[in-house]
Amino acid sequence: MKRKGYSLIETLIAAMICSFITIYMLDFISYNNIFLYKIEDITNIQENMNIAADFLYENIIKSNDIRIEDNNFFIDGKRVYIKNNILRFDTDSQQIASGITKIQIKKMKDRLYTLTLYFGSYSNTFYVLSRGDFYD
Repeated sequence: MKRKGYSLIETLIAAMICSFITIYMLDFISYNNIFLYKIEDITNIQENMNIAADFLYENIIKSNDIRIEDNNFFIDGKRVYIKNNILRFDTDSQQIASGITKIQIKKMKDRLYTLTLYFGSYSNTFYVLSRGDFYD
């Protein structure tokens, strides 16, 4: 008599192989989703740092007066500060970029400054030359 179909052992082995492949694929998809979210977070961090850097860069270039007092600095008499991890300019309502944890500005020479923005463990440092009245 001829047997038709698969035996129980053959069926169980096929089911195990399919389950291993399914588990591996789900793990792979899950890892890719986590990686995607991390890339998205890093992109948002870079975008916010660029917004803050561009704003400060433009204001420092155009400024006639930059004062550094303790941990605060002023551009043409307007205070630049951080409150609730949001970079603010002059008043609480002028919010420039979120997530900025610290700003450092140092005067290098007469009108040359270094500006460092911190966003958690990330930082961005650049040099700015204030042109003041010479700016077009």
